Amino acid sequence: MITKIKILFIVLIALLFFQKTYAESKISIVYKINQEIITSEDILDEENYLLSLNKQLKNLNQKKRLELAQQSILREIIKKIEVKKYFVLDQADPLLEKIIEDFIIKLKLKDKEAFEIYLKDFGITMDNLKKKIEIETTWNQLIFKKYQRQVNINKIKLGEKIKKQSNKKTTFLLSEIIFKTNTGEKLEEKSDQIYKSIKEIGFQNTANVYSLSDTSKFGGKIGWVEKQNLSNIVQIYLESIEIGSHTKPIPITNGHLILMLEDIKKEDVEINFKEELNKMIKFETDKQLNTFSKIYFDKIKINTIINEL
Repeated sequence: MITKIKILFIVLIALLFFQKTYAESKISIVYKINQEIITSEDILDEENYLLSLNKQLKNLNQKKRLELAQQSILREIIKKIEVKKYFVLDQADPLLEKIIEDFIIKLKLKDKEAFEIYLKDFGITMDNLKKKIEIETTWNQLIFKKYQRQVNINKIKLGEKIKKQSNKKTTFLLSEIIFKTNTGEKLEEKSDQIYKSIKEIGFQNTANVYSLSDTSKFGGKIGWVEKQNLSNIVQIYLESIEIGSHTKPIPITNGHLILMLEDIKKEDVEINFKEELNKMIKFETDKQLNTFSKIYFDKIKINTIINEL
């Protein structure tokens, strides 16, 4: 009897070992970037992360989702390698709770506890999420440090815009796709690809596939933007379309922009000059820093050796 129990115990241990070994054998190294590696499991985890941010991705086939996850994790690792040259990671971040709160609002969840349960359904822990957020916030610190002196804000011009405002405030609910044409590729050809994709899989999924903006993870969602914070050319494009439709490509620094107009709010307000000026300065500063961020990322990506294994 004792011998049978021993044999059964040995068999169970052997089975557990075999399962562990088999599972590990299914995990492969896909990329090596400097000392960082990206495994097939990392890509699957990133796919789940992207799905947690935008459930519309379920409408894409898994091959396309894995391609998006692969590009997303590559961007993250490239940023991580760069920020580690200037900062020490795994530090307390005062912006962390604010960003988590923004996630909760975007996902229309009740509170942080509900958010943790939501993440768990996708196999994501709060610690993993915090590490991802830290890379992004530290990257933004790096961009600010490098480019803050190049940010050019014309406060007089912004003040004049405020003085011309009426007591009617117009706010647009917007989503975006920022894209660039490849060498030898015509703008019309690339635009037609994007238009076709929007028609077939919707604007959110198309933003995930084509957009170069960080908002692509959220299906291109920007949120509510006040009219006076938009350039004259963007206002003209938006005023030429109806709610539920998108603009033609708008020329911007280092690419083109397509905006989806999801809703419009118009309300009577009492304008506070100082508050409005501060909001416009922040909006313009963030916009310029986002442009510098894209330029800097493209620069370091070109100089990064990515080994596909």
